[in-house]
Amino acid sequence: MDIAPELQLLPESLDLNDEQRAIITHDDGPLLVIAGPGSGKTHSLILRAMNLLLLDKAKPEEFVLCTFTEKAANEMLTRMTALARRIDYRKDLSFMWIGTIHSLCNRLIMEYRHYTPLGNGYETLDKFSQWFFLFEHLNEICSNEAINLFKNKWGSAWYVAKELQRYFDKIMEEDVDVDQSCFRSNPFRSHLARAYRKYQRVLMIENCVGFASVQKIAHKLLCNAEHSCKITQGIRYVFVDEYQDTNYIQEQIVLRLASATGNICVVGDEDQALYRFRGATVRNILEFPDTANKFFGLTNGCKCIQLTTNYRSHPKIIDANDRWMKSADWSSQNDQRFRFDKTSHPDLNTMHFNYPAVLSIYGEDTYDEAEEFAEFVLSLKSRGTITDYSQVALLLYSVKPAYSDVYVEALKKRGIQAFSPRSRSFFNQIEVSLMVACFAELFGYCGEKQDNLLDQESFSEYIQESFSEYVKDCIQKLNNGYMSSHPLLVAMRKLEAEIIGGEEDQKEELAVRLADYFYQILAIEPFTTFLKNEHQMRNLVIFSKALDTYQYFYRHTSISGCNRKQIKAHFFHVFLRPLHDAGVYDYEDSQEPLPKNHVQIMTIHQSKGLEFPVVVVGSFKKKLSEAEEVDSELQTFYKRKSFEPESRMSYFDKMRLYYVAFSRAQKLLVLTSHKRKPPKDYFRVIWNGLPQWRDVHSDLS
Repeated sequence: MDIAPELQLLPESLDLNDEQRAIITHDDGPLLVIAGPGSGKTHSLILRAMNLLLLDKAKPEEFVLCTFTEKAANEMLTRMTALARRIDYRKDLSFMWIGTIHSLCNRLIMEYRHYTPLGNGYETLDKFSQWFFLFEHLNEICSNEAINLFKNKWGSAWYVAKELQRYFDKIMEEDVDVDQSCFRSNPFRSHLARAYRKYQRVLMIENCVGFASVQKIAHKLLCNAEHSCKITQGIRYVFVDEYQDTNYIQEQIVLRLASATGNICVVGDEDQALYRFRGATVRNILEFPDTANKFFGLTNGCKCIQLTTNYRSHPKIIDANDRWMKSADWSSQNDQRFRFDKTSHPDLNTMHFNYPAVLSIYGEDTYDEAEEFAEFVLSLKSRGTITDYSQVALLLYSVKPAYSDVYVEALKKRGIQAFSPRSRSFFNQIEVSLMVACFAELFGYCGEKQDNLLDQESFSEYIQESFSEYVKDCIQKLNNGYMSSHPLLVAMRKLEAEIIGGEEDQKEELAVRLADYFYQILAIEPFTTFLKNEHQMRNLVIFSKALDTYQYFYRHTSISGCNRKQIKAHFFHVFLRPLHDAGVYDYEDSQEPLPKNHVQIMTIHQSKGLEFPVVVVGSFKKKLSEAEEVDSELQTFYKRKSFEPESRMSYFDKMRLYYVAFSRAQKLLVLTSHKRKPPKDYFRVIWNGLPQWRDVHSDLS
């Protein structure tokens, strides 16, 4: 297949390398693209899709493009639309199926819902809502014997609900048959199987689906020959990005979507497989050629193309990344491969200056390391190496306050702002703390740990103590920050009096919901000022959505003396307490995810798909987790046998995780650590011999 004349006229077509051209001109049949960092994979995919449209190989509605995130889906559609305008392609691209696998499954269910057990207007539960659903229905789902067994294994009822969700999701993702006799051969799995079946029934009764349930239902639709024929007859091409981060049932879904034509293109990089903890398996991309040939009945019919030219990073950074990955033992005793044989190389047509592009920060201890980091950032700006602090990203294994605050404070001392929305500090933001305090005042909640309305074993003593102290601190902020005559406190007394009045007159009910109080509070200072700040306003939107979730489960439509105490108990003890314990992300602006003039502090996982002129990587003393308990317990019952040896999983995950971190850097890659907890030995291949920043900072101007 040729490149359409309209695309050949584009200036960027002249800069395509041979591998990119091979992707764009691939016609029919399965295609595997191994795309290294900065290799132009999205550009190649967009050009291939447009080429197929221009050559009338397919109509827009006959395309399915699966991305890993909704943000990536929006970017894909935006870039496709921009390209269409440039070449005057006038067919409506909005008909293309572009979205995450989950959103595409949702679309299938909505269009073919009459073939599913779901009713009209079904509710899709997010992660927290699913935990809460399990917690609320635990006694329906589990027998007393099962609950006791699970509590002995996992602890309080809340943690039982969390762990059951993990097991139930894994059962659905791996399509485990819980009814087989061998699965029920021990007490734990026997109780788990019965709880899983009851959970499925309760979901249907309540007309709800969880994240994994959506995929399970869509997969079931595609496994039915009649339904599958109707779904796939209008699909000619299926593209799947970030294929290394798919799980078993997602693999089956995309293969079946392409079953009518066999035209499936999967793109990814096994070196960037990060989401084992979410159920993803790197085997999907490593075994794709064999899987596709077998599924579509082909003999060596799957074409494989590697994109190995890195247009993003300085050659010294690319070399360091390559040495890092090749330092690992990826060998296998059989014919299995845990990594494709490849070497990344820089673009030979780009001129790069010769300077120390990989260096280190090495402090005496945690605090000295943070001070050195802040000084380094300040030096970059003062010397003109960077023009905005947002060009610097600090990547850590975790950005919870215990790990990130020391860097934030060091930057703050120098007048440098930091942005870290994934630090789970939502509840510590002033606008959220004061809103919690207002609700505590309204319902007379003073941070008490006991309440006779609740089973105290539902939560651990740690959760109770932590949340109790948090609410007391919120109330103290409210009372210390505002005089009793302030309009906010005056309004609180008035609203509280209304509730107490309803309490004294048991027959009088206040026809209000918690959200009604929320909106009344928003109309009073300081909340009117908070609403003028985009970030604070969005955090309050998140709080309002939490109130919607609470209302969905409890459906309180009035407040009176009869239910005020019950509402207080449910809202604070059962709802806010575990939400506070789990942590909530701050608002992130999808239009400006990296705000100007802020140093970005994010997890390595969060940085995937991003790039920065300067990347500083820490957490070299962090021990990565071992294999998940759920996999160890259920692996025997998966459709496929274990792929990577359990003893090497953590090792492989560590190599891939830091490869992703290192490969985000464009111009400078900086490794940071300190003497009290130096980097682990396996980092020597990239750490040893690095110059410290103070020794070479004059060369970075």
